[in-house]
Amino acid sequence: MSEPSGNAHPAELLGFGASPAVIPGCCGKHRLLWNLTCPLERSDKLVMMFRASLMSIGLLAGVCTTLAVQRGASPAAATIPKSALALLPASQPNDTLTFSTHVGSFKILPKGEELPSGNLEFSFTGTVLVTGLDPASLISYTGSVHPEYENKRESKQVFFGTGTMRIIGKFRNCQWFGRDIKFRFKGSGVVRVISEFDKNLETGTYWYEPSKKQPLQNSMIPLIVPQPVFAAPTAMTREEFERQKKAQQKTDAAKKKSGGG
Repeated sequence: MSEPSGNAHPAELLGFGASPAVIPGCCGKHRLLWNLTCPLERSDKLVMMFRASLMSIGLLAGVCTTLAVQRGASPAAATIPKSALALLPASQPNDTLTFSTHVGSFKILPKGEELPSGNLEFSFTGTVLVTGLDPASLISYTGSVHPEYENKRESKQVFFGTGTMRIIGKFRNCQWFGRDIKFRFKGSGVVRVISEFDKNLETGTYWYEPSKKQPLQNSMIPLIVPQPVFAAPTAMTREEFERQKKAQQKTDAAKKKSGGG
């Protein structure tokens, strides 16, 4: 065995034989030993792996975004088509109903021949039935809310889950039952609400104006939107009362005389 030279490779000094061959394409300062890779080459591979990971994350995010749009865009971010906006009624005083309860149900019905219409949005857990949705309307949902059933012939759609639903436009009725609902409807229709006592013996509240909240009932109550405005009766003066009294007395006397009484 030959003696190693003064500038021998460390592998040669350790007795592994001649200096390993220079790695093709390497800087020339690193040599192949037991199939090890050049440090510069390893760093290039790490950079490439890091870039590939970033591309994979971006691709995954794009796929998730696409699936989210297909399942129903966020109600707040959903683009409202002009066809749905055209179905909204004109704004009126007290045309927004809000309520919240932990356990209950609601059903939105027509006012006579007038179908419910407006901007309906509520967060909930439970089941929703939408009937007779106008094709020009917008319906969107988030969270785990998903379609469970559809009958196109009778125009019925059933959704289930936990999340948020929004309907902008016109429909025949919309019905929900479940728990933890926060409801807001701006438009026109009749909302029948039934609430149950929760563990704190509370039924929830409803209001047209935030400063005038009222408790919900554990029996069905109809809430008309917009809120009807009833004119207060005008008080009758004493003079008017006496005048009508005398007129009535004359009328009674005339009838009695004509009847021979």
